[in-house]
Amino acid sequence: MTSTSKRKANWDLDRLDGEAAEHMLAQLLKESNIEVKHDKQAMKTGRVFIETECEYKTGWGPSGINVTEAEAWAFVLDLEKNITITIKTEWLVSLVALYKDRRPLYMENEEGYATKGIGVPLNAIIRGWPD
Repeated sequence: MTSTSKRKANWDLDRLDGEAAEHMLAQLLKESNIEVKHDKQAMKTGRVFIETECEYKTGWGPSGINVTEAEAWAFVLDLEKNITITIKTEWLVSLVALYKDRRPLYMENEEGYATKGIGVPLNAIIRGWPD
């Protein structure tokens, strides 16, 4: 290619790719049961908290990813900027299994509600698998 020739964008392929992405998102929102979480710390920590257990009156028991019936999860990372990541539950379960020993977390809110979970790196979700 010479410096005077210009590369022409392949608008048909770009358009088809964009339409496929639009269709995927529309189908996800229309037909899927989606678990939606707002992780206010994820942009700072670089990971999302995936709950695996919570403390009931009778003791610790499975919760979150371990009992979900959702087909996909959506993480709202920033409400102002509308930054959201979605992932199929089956992939998220795989990532939780991978990081369960490396990133266990314990959280307690102001009311004393305690949960255990796994910190899954955003990069692992975005790239589709861990670093």
